[in-house]
Amino acid sequence: MLSNFPLYMPPVKHEEFTSKWNEIYGNNLPPLALYCLLCPEDSAALQFLIKFMDRIAGYPDWKVTSAPNDEVPMAHSLTGFATAYDFVYSNLDERRRGLYLQKIRSETEALYEVSKYRGWGKQYLQNHQTTNILAILTGAIVVGSHDFPESMMWKQVAVNYMEKTMFLLNHVVDGSLDEGVAYGSYTAKSITQYVFLAQRHFKIDNTQNNWLRSHFWFYYATLLPGFQRTVGIADSNYNWFYGPESQLVFLDTFVMKNGTGNWLAQQIRKHRPKDGPMGQSSAQRWATLHTEFLWYSAHLAPQPPQDFGKARMHVFSNWGVVTYGAGLPNGQGNTFVSFKSGRLGGRAVYDIVHDKPYSWVDGWNSFNPGHEHPDQNSFTFAPNGQVFVSEALYGPKYSYLNNVLVFGPSPTSQCNSPWEGQLGECAKWLRWTDEGVGDARGEVIAASSHGDSMFVSGEAGVGLFPRHEAKERFQSAASPQLPDAAGARSCGEVGRLAREVFQHFFPQPRHRLQIRPF
Repeated sequence: MLSNFPLYMPPVKHEEFTSKWNEIYGNNLPPLALYCLLCPEDSAALQFLIKFMDRIAGYPDWKVTSAPNDEVPMAHSLTGFATAYDFVYSNLDERRRGLYLQKIRSETEALYEVSKYRGWGKQYLQNHQTTNILAILTGAIVVGSHDFPESMMWKQVAVNYMEKTMFLLNHVVDGSLDEGVAYGSYTAKSITQYVFLAQRHFKIDNTQNNWLRSHFWFYYATLLPGFQRTVGIADSNYNWFYGPESQLVFLDTFVMKNGTGNWLAQQIRKHRPKDGPMGQSSAQRWATLHTEFLWYSAHLAPQPPQDFGKARMHVFSNWGVVTYGAGLPNGQGNTFVSFKSGRLGGRAVYDIVHDKPYSWVDGWNSFNPGHEHPDQNSFTFAPNGQVFVSEALYGPKYSYLNNVLVFGPSPTSQCNSPWEGQLGECAKWLRWTDEGVGDARGEVIAASSHGDSMFVSGEAGVGLFPRHEAKERFQSAASPQLPDAAGARSCGEVGRLAREVFQHFFPQPRHRLQIRPF
């Protein structure tokens, strides 16, 4: 940071700070403060940190002008600033202690008040909710240690939100998150930090939560060969937004205690690209270094999962995702396949919304699956670890970008005319509040592997497509030959189809596909 002052130091003018997405500043404060705590002899770093915090504390607010109703940047600044304040409190003079504390107090109160009417204040298992509520809790803990009575209410509300989150997650037995691996790493960053804080400050133990006990597989069984890229389901970059080394170290130290989390964190760290599209963004690169450092247990010797090195099939029963060949080194013959056919929000959330077992859950109003895609019965294929057919990553929600059927001509097509795909498509976010979208679902109906072959099949219910396009059923299957797969066979069956014409389109975002004759 010191070597690139203009990039990492917050700007002098508040207008410049709010003119762009500014989470980089809050994200970088905790690792910088921890470094200053561990290396007190580095006076240049401490002076850099104090100037950094002076500028942040001097701003009237921590928002982004172009997103006035989005408190996520504010939450990043609050969490980072409060954490840094706690780390370097003994290095601050009395004036700065008081000034910084008042800023933490006012921003925590503001975020708490907004939580009463913003969507994230009632929508569970979503990155905005966990990020913002954790910020309130972090601010409340710091303020509370200085005897401000209002902090008790902030703590109670934040813990209530997060304990309901953990209660819901206990139903998600496969360790997945419907937002996919990239945004899932974002949400999980805050969840692991909450579990740690809850145990440390309130003696609440969530370490035996079903979701936490299976969450390792959400990182391991979604990794393409080479430990650099993930499956890319739902809105995604090529791998993770935050961590996942910190989350893996947490799981190992507090949940699994067998060395596999440390091992996978080690592999990801070792193979992570330094630049290019799969490299980490400057805003997120160091955001979890402090928790990774604090949670790491040197007593847990890194060791791979049992049967590492052999291609295995993994079924995420809640997510509706099947993968094969994950978590392997890059090499000839190490082929990766994924298939998705699931329910909006995942099986547990979908069933809770429809069966209504809990009075405090208000249907889909209590969730926000906007980062999901119209992707039921979709698949990806990476022969020999080289991506050939991929998911749509982060972009507009078009069915055809997710390797699923579209029908045409359609009189109601709202994008990609004359074609129409699954309900909820055609916008920046999945239109999950549209009529019928919340009732749509897919289902993995068969998944098996034997020798050098695997077979997976899913059924997309009638509710996934507009009524005039709906069929009795739609099944699709993928059957690649493994491990030396040079191709995969994909087939579909649509009820009540007669004399229909099919065309196939498989997206590949980085390279143009070319067919070369033998």
